[in-house]
Amino acid sequence: MYTDSYPYAQSAWFYYQFLMTTLTDSVGHATITPNFTQEDRIDYVTRQLAILKDMLDGAEDCKWIYSALIEYTLSLCHMEGREPDVDEKQDCQTWLAELRKLDPLRSGRWDDLHKTLNE
Repeated sequence: MYTDSYPYAQSAWFYYQFLMTTLTDSVGHATITPNFTQEDRIDYVTRQLAILKDMLDGAEDCKWIYSALIEYTLSLCHMEGREPDVDEKQDCQTWLAELRKLDPLRSGRWDDLHKTLNE
């Protein structure tokens, strides 16, 4: 998944987001991963989160990683039918703070995400 230019290649992230949505969205997964159980989907998303965290080492200035970490942490919680725990909320707040620094032009989006995290 990682190449020298990948962390910063917007099109690769959009494709990755599409693929991940087929796992995290309760509607789309049946067509691409028809044999995945709910547990398989949860396991896959959990592994992807670990990979994304590893990608931060050396790419701390890549907004796409932080955005994906937040999105899939919240998706995992939704898939498991629970609210984010204290550590997950703290991680998301930390990643959101980095997004605010890296992408200040989307401050409205980050404000909305902040509200979602604090609900």
